[in-house]
Amino acid sequence: MDTPEYSEEVTEKLQFFMSYFVERKFGEPCYQRFPTPEELARYRGVLPDLLLAIWETVGFSAYADGGLWLVNPADYEDVLERILEPTVFIEQDIYHVIARNAWGDLILWGEKGGNNLKVRSSVQWINTSATNAPEQIAAGKANEAIRWCLCMTQKSFLESKDEKDKPMLERAIAKLGKLAEDEMYGFVPFLFMGGKSHLGNLQKVNIHTHLNLIADMGEFEVIDFAGMTRAAIDKFGA
Repeated sequence: MDTPEYSEEVTEKLQFFMSYFVERKFGEPCYQRFPTPEELARYRGVLPDLLLAIWETVGFSAYADGGLWLVNPADYEDVLERILEPTVFIEQDIYHVIARNAWGDLILWGEKGGNNLKVRSSVQWINTSATNAPEQIAAGKANEAIRWCLCMTQKSFLESKDEKDKPMLERAIAKLGKLAEDEMYGFVPFLFMGGKSHLGNLQKVNIHTHLNLIADMGEFEVIDFAGMTRAAIDKFGA
């Protein structure tokens, strides 16, 4: 893959991303759609240069047989606004979806807060995370923050487990086929409405339609993992 020309800092971090995220951790993309100049221009100066460099190098792309996707934030703007609108987060920052998994869970990037939120769609949760991204962004180190965010994505984020605590991604692919860019594996009925987490309740669905249906069903619960982490540090020390 050809590497576009960027600053020395971005080029160095892009090389690290390619060697660690792609070559060592998740493998070569199994799907790629490269951004248009207009799609890049929309986010230049809004999102870190490193993310745009990644898009130009590997595209909006899928890894691990579609378990993890780097996405065009514009595709998720409407549903993300619906999810965040009832919460305090909508006033605190401007968030963009930068990645998602096969189950419709979303990794968000805040222009001020970085990767301090995730959306777990299947259970209608918004999870907060304790990160040092806000300090890095304020110090002009947004590229470092987003490199850490993407490269430290855990492989467990790619999985959903059934009621016997067994991972389902490989079995979902075998039963339902691989996902397209606009598809996800959805539980029917929804888990937060009493549905059971097993293979027989999975369907391949349009991700945008499904996420909007979930948003229709009520507000997402905020699970404050960041607050829990701070409380534990205050009580027990770092």
